[in-house]
Amino acid sequence: MLFLLGSILGAHTPARPRMLSPIPPAQQIVVPLEPCNDDCLKKLYADGQIFSFMARYTPSQDAQLQDDYTIISDLLNPTLAIAAKPDNEAQPTQSTTQKVALLVPKEVVGKYSNTAINAILAYLALKEQNFIFRVFDSKKEDPQSLKQTYQEIVKEHFPFVIALLTQNGVQNLISQTPLSLPTIVPSAHKDQLEKLVNLPSTLIFGGIDFAQQVAMLVDLSQHKPLVLYNDDSFRGAMLGKSVQDLGAPILYQDTITFKKASAFSHELRSQIKYFKEGVVVLNTPIVKTGLLLSQIGLLARAKRPQMLLSSQINFNLALFMLTQERDRQHFYLTSAIGKINPYLEQYASILGVNLAYDWVGYTSVNSLEHMLVSTYHIAERYFSEPLQDKQIIYTNTIYTPEGLGFVPLSLPTRPPNSPVLLEEQGNNE
Repeated sequence: MLFLLGSILGAHTPARPRMLSPIPPAQQIVVPLEPCNDDCLKKLYADGQIFSFMARYTPSQDAQLQDDYTIISDLLNPTLAIAAKPDNEAQPTQSTTQKVALLVPKEVVGKYSNTAINAILAYLALKEQNFIFRVFDSKKEDPQSLKQTYQEIVKEHFPFVIALLTQNGVQNLISQTPLSLPTIVPSAHKDQLEKLVNLPSTLIFGGIDFAQQVAMLVDLSQHKPLVLYNDDSFRGAMLGKSVQDLGAPILYQDTITFKKASAFSHELRSQIKYFKEGVVVLNTPIVKTGLLLSQIGLLARAKRPQMLLSSQINFNLALFMLTQERDRQHFYLTSAIGKINPYLEQYASILGVNLAYDWVGYTSVNSLEHMLVSTYHIAERYFSEPLQDKQIIYTNTIYTPEGLGFVPLSLPTRPPNSPVLLEEQGNNE
């Protein structure tokens, strides 16, 4: 009964006119509890937290932060970036499709294949040009596998080949396969092979000169007695042989397996005697190097080597995660990686390749650019290293770890037989 009465009363209640509320609509405001200054923004950028960096960015006087913000903004808004270009700036033509073939024996080169693939993709995407990029996996480096894969590339009418091969792979390739296409190898240097085999005229090399890096290190050591720790791989054996070929005074050398690296402190007991007057050369990859350095670093300062030297293989930011500051004292490395276009570096970073420290990625895109210049006559270039006598020429620089990065050394000219005075160039120079 009460329900019925209520319904009848409701039915005869006059409708009220709708009026606009004087209360403004609700707004959502995100208030950062902690302000993000320039150091905070740089840390977000360095840690790869790109979206947090963009969300918390405020106009800054720091030129590097401004560049980083602009680059990421262009990456996230490519249409706006193109529209913002001046009218007189030539836009990339879409009439020609660039074809790129990458030959990789994935079972041999392993993770390096992904590095090369992603670095090349970053370069091609940045150019905003139509392209066809295909990866041809030969799986192995035996002559027959390489020949079959190379012939597939020829049948697909690619104009050139980028071949990510070891020295043995190059020898196997040219032993049975006529190289009918221009073929560039970003993972090997010409000097490694020209004394061993007759090289085809179509074969080009884009690899780093590790032998020259070793020679720089031996000169830096002032030809003091050397203690060599070589990796149990082709690269480690090659670096050790380069030291021997220079006629450097080798006091002791050993081949380092993972088992030896893990228990290196036991080996040290019998090898400390070589350290006092000697210089240690580490021809081991980054993980093994970290294990060796961390155990050598536990020695009393008087028992440690006078210097620790290494080539490009340890020019890697992982060094700072694997070692402590004391382990890196008097450590010097060589690197051939030059200045990198910031847009290309950012594109590659998004794909997981740090071109500033990854020599395979760096040489792969450098080799690609040389082939695009000769094949498609591209005008805009990102690399300055010249191609001379079928080899890309790199400039090697000696660095030392400082803080969480590498600082180049200034080596002043000196009279013969005088001591080397090492001067570190700070970031403000």
